Amino acid sequence: REAHLVGGVCADGLGKGKTATILRLLAETLHGAGESCALPMDGSRYAGNTLFILPLNLISQWKTEMQKFLCSSVRVLTLVTAKDIREVSIAQLADADAVVTTFEFLRSPAYVKQVVEHALGGRPRERAVLSGWARRTDQTQPVLEAVAWRRIVVDEIHQVFDSPRDLRALRLFRPRALWGLSATVEIHTDAAQH
Repeated sequence: REAHLVGGVCADGLGKGKTATILRLLAETLHGAGESCALPMDGSRYAGNTLFILPLNLISQWKTEMQKFLCSSVRVLTLVTAKDIREVSIAQLADADAVVTTFEFLRSPAYVKQVVEHALGGRPRERAVLSGWARRTDQTQPVLEAVAWRRIVVDEIHQVFDSPRDLRALRLFRPRALWGLSATVEIHTDAAQH
């Protein structure tokens, strides 16, 4: 049996450039290698490019790094509070180059009850239901799990390995590639292997 896997774990040491590496990957896939701020000649863009799921205490660090390493034309959308989600549509999520959020936000009542449960109309929050909901063209609610992300980047992935509810939340997404970042990754646990 064969599988084509895309993504992995970047486990460089503290301060060795994991963030810069991922942001370079983002910049290159947005605009083509060597043309970091110019759009492709045909004007094409990747929809729902990258979702960053970060620990709450690292949001400001990542924002600073994004300003440092990405050009100003890169559209970054931050969703960490109830206020952030109120005026956002699924089209804006898909149009953003990078969306930054946290597992705390993905579990928050403001997101789960007011957005996801309302959008799904009482149906369970499962991949099949989310996929069916996403195929309808009249949907406007910003359900993060319904976007077909090019990649998801999870910083401090070792914390997710130790949290069954964060692993469940992560499994609801359908990225083409999943990248985990950690300076202290432990890959020998059952959760990490899974």
